[in-house]
Amino acid sequence: MNIFGTSNTTSTASIGTSFDKTKAHLHNLNGADPKRVSGQTFRGVLGAILVDVAAISTAATLTIRLTSDADGDKCIIPDVSADLAVGVTTATEGSAVFKMDIPYVDVSGLDTLYLMVKTDAGTVTLAASSITWAN
Repeated sequence: MNIFGTSNTTSTASIGTSFDKTKAHLHNLNGADPKRVSGQTFRGVLGAILVDVAAISTAATLTIRLTSDADGDKCIIPDVSADLAVGVTTATEGSAVFKMDIPYVDVSGLDTLYLMVKTDAGTVTLAASSITWAN
């Protein structure tokens, strides 16, 4: 089994209590595998989603939604929440990890997923996100 990952480090400020499709992180799955070409049908087992945030303002929980479309309507992973693990030395930075273990075939052939994030209260800056998968 090979394990691959894709990351997006685009900093996105003012993530609040509702999903905003304009603030989604785009992930190209096949781009992480040296034997695959972007745009080919993706086949693999989605492993984990790691989310790093900064500028935490009263948020204690993150909720994510992983979709195959930019509008957030075609869910691969429906809404799931996790507590923020805040930094040991910097309480305004934190992370959340979501385990998936879902076999997935992207029948659209676009090999892209959109990660949307919201908080339970206040706001955060989405600092980075990563998706791991295996084949």
